[in-house]
Amino acid sequence: MSLFHTLISVAAMISGGVIFFFTKGTQTHRKIGFTYVLSMALSLITSFFIYNMFDGFGAFHVMSIISILTISIGMYFPLFGRSISGWPIHHYFWMSYSYVGLWMAFLSHFIQYMPAGWPGVAKGFVAWGIPYILGSAVIFKNKQRIIETYTKASVENEPAAS
Repeated sequence: MSLFHTLISVAAMISGGVIFFFTKGTQTHRKIGFTYVLSMALSLITSFFIYNMFDGFGAFHVMSIISILTISIGMYFPLFGRSISGWPIHHYFWMSYSYVGLWMAFLSHFIQYMPAGWPGVAKGFVAWGIPYILGSAVIFKNKQRIIETYTKASVENEPAAS
């Protein structure tokens, strides 16, 4: 189970990263996004069958629950919330932060390999603080560009009025 979880998580990391380079709202965006969401769903489901780190329910399981909520809210907007004003920005933020959370989870697995003398807060900052700060910087730096490209693609992909 752990090997499958790892492989599918890598697929999520790749597809989640690649999607930032494509125009939003296009068929390519939807296909890559589907790959990301499916990979994340499988990764999150399999995470609940991995108990060797904590000998039971642990911190990673709690984070999996939070990630399920983050992705579910992110996917609500394009699937059911298109009537909500500004839904693309909501989708962008929730999905982007789900990707940041994936990196935080990934780096958390390496805390045990950090220098033994480091205090827990330093290890936590490396695994959680740095990805959150860098991810937030990228998300906010690209916010306007993402929304503009999404809006343009959405208008171009709208079916003609009959």
